[in-house]
Amino acid sequence: MNNPKNAAAPKERRKSLPPWRLNAQRCDKPERDSFQFNPPMLRFTPTAWAKLLYIAHAGDTEVGGFGIASDTDPLLVIDFAVVQQKTTEVTVAFDDQAVAEFFEQQVDQGRKPEQFARLWIHSHPGSSPHPSLTDDDTFRRVFGSCHWAVMFIIARDGTTYARLRFNIGPGGETNLPVRVDYAQPFAASDHAAWKQEYLAKVQPERWQWGHVAGRNHPPRGLDPHDATKLAELAERQWLGEKLSKDEILELERLTALERAIQEQQAAGQSGLDATDAARLAELTERERQGQGFSEAEMAELERLAALEELIEAQQQEADREVLYGQATVAADDRQWLELTTHDAPAGATGVGI
Repeated sequence: MNNPKNAAAPKERRKSLPPWRLNAQRCDKPERDSFQFNPPMLRFTPTAWAKLLYIAHAGDTEVGGFGIASDTDPLLVIDFAVVQQKTTEVTVAFDDQAVAEFFEQQVDQGRKPEQFARLWIHSHPGSSPHPSLTDDDTFRRVFGSCHWAVMFIIARDGTTYARLRFNIGPGGETNLPVRVDYAQPFAASDHAAWKQEYLAKVQPERWQWGHVAGRNHPPRGLDPHDATKLAELAERQWLGEKLSKDEILELERLTALERAIQEQQAAGQSGLDATDAARLAELTERERQGQGFSEAEMAELERLAALEELIEAQQQEADREVLYGQATVAADDRQWLELTTHDAPAGATGVGI
């Protein structure tokens, strides 16, 4: 008869971890069995990061593509792939046939969808990497049925935004830290190949504003983020979409700010006029002394401070055409490419982003 004491202990069944938990490390201690969990992080190899910076700075429009992930870590980007697309300063439109062909090519190379169809990457030509309402809607509509997906945005100044969404179990989403992983092996940069890929697949176009009611020109004087926001809210309102109370207030604020800046420019004035400057000084001093403000006074203080900051920025860049310039980008005239890309690889010198 078998002795129970001599029977082999049953083997422990280990559950496989989901893709975003590959950084979890097993810690075996004599007194107990536990896991030490490291939060997920989106990482780029130096070559993938350099290519992304090069292409993001290649023009004055947005540009998008897919991150190619390592076969051992779905959150390690080893390449940035651009597909055929039409771009403006505020939009990216992928060609559906080109996307289908790209997916087919990746499958033929032995990759799984988790490696080439889960990391949506695009740039913002302004200084803000935060997603617009259109970005959020696209991420939800296109990637909402995937088990998991990542939306990554890089702004012109190198700041980044990354969000992981997962639909397994109860589902959820979380923002991800981003860094360049110099511990990974990487190849030298290839500017010639990257330039060819950009010119062959990215078709910049002029953003058309005429369909926005009462507006036949882009927002003038505002920084790129505010200009994009104003255009988006104005168009949604014109199309009959119901805006929230906060969105209405934001639309009114940006419209008033744009009008005030244009009045200043038309009058040929530099900085705030005497009345606004005196009022700003008064409110600033009251704030310094800790005095209370009414809601209207607080809004006025914020408006004047923002107006002063924007006018000063405009004075420093008086000769620079605003991001939403009137010139049409010619497909066969890309000399500006050489002026904007030679500094791109230098952005890959920092480990943390």
